[in-house]
Amino acid sequence: LASLYIGSGERERELVEAMAAGARSTRRQTHLVLDRWRASRALEARRQAGAPASSLEILAPLLDAPRVRVSLVSAPRPWAAAAGPAAQT
Repeated sequence: LASLYIGSGERERELVEAMAAGARSTRRQTHLVLDRWRASRALEARRQAGAPASSLEILAPLLDAPRVRVSLVSAPRPWAAAAGPAAQT
């Protein structure tokens, strides 16, 4: 599954729970590829409401699941390239 991010609603929670259960009960391998910046962006309003604030928090049940890999990818930041190598860290 490749996506910019995983939302934090009830459907997304159900999807992650089903993926975790499936990983434990089958030999299927699951690989999630998410955009690093979008997946880790926390929404402070959701956090203050006690809800998961980012995709990474929603994906927490998958961290202990067997045969599941979560990859966070970063696209090149063109605005940083114009500023030079020091800005790309």
